[in-house]
Amino acid sequence: MPKGSNLHLHQISCLSAEGTFKFCYNNPYVYINPKKTGDFEACSLYVSEDPAKVPKKFILFKYAVDKKILSKQKVLSSWVMDSYNGNKYEVWPEFHRKFKKVKALGKVEATYKDFYKAAILENIKDNISHLELRINLLKFENDKSNYGEKGIELLKQAYYEIKNDYPDFTLKIITAQPKNRLGDIEFESFMKSTNSLKGKIKDTYDLGHISDFIVGYDLVGEDKVGSLESYVDKIKALKNISINLTPYFHAGETDDIENDGI
Repeated sequence: MPKGSNLHLHQISCLSAEGTFKFCYNNPYVYINPKKTGDFEACSLYVSEDPAKVPKKFILFKYAVDKKILSKQKVLSSWVMDSYNGNKYEVWPEFHRKFKKVKALGKVEATYKDFYKAAILENIKDNISHLELRINLLKFENDKSNYGEKGIELLKQAYYEIKNDYPDFTLKIITAQPKNRLGDIEFESFMKSTNSLKGKIKDTYDLGHISDFIVGYDLVGEDKVGSLESYVDKIKALKNISINLTPYFHAGETDDIENDGI
């Protein structure tokens, strides 16, 4: 029987560790850093269609496994955070370190579509009939299309290809803006003014025939890097945007487990 919906699934965690390992092994553009497990960058991934652009410290993923330079167990233990018994204040940073190692799969055009397609199919195999995927908009290298447009288009292509075999399955997208990336050039001045917020969100939905694919907007991140209070005026200004928009806002998110004021 169908399980129903998998809602608000984050982009990089949308494919299981086992599924990610299989995807990397079968993809000719995925490289891995074979450093020792205890190293910060151990088993981090790099994606490129051009071998000449791959940093020297990375080797082809399939080669590393076939030549037993890295075992499957070592790779998975580096990626997975089953439990954490260290300093309680290190849980959140450790969580980010784990996901940082595999994030290239969902950020580079060479693997983007196939990575999310594999994740969708894995959910379908788990009897999920509706998937709501939360992703950050991005602009690929040498991409001349509007900001975020190419990635959304690739996701919809993957979705339609899957629909041919699974016509009852449905997929929707929530785009996200991390508050802790306000200085990033990709999101520069995103939250600096009401007009900027209006413009960027409107861009998200001005994608012509694929606009119905995006159903929400998520402003995320712990409050110490940007409380929602500082965005009240900008949030209120959303009512002036004549689009079908359902904003999702995170509040009370913190990395301090002893904070009783959240």
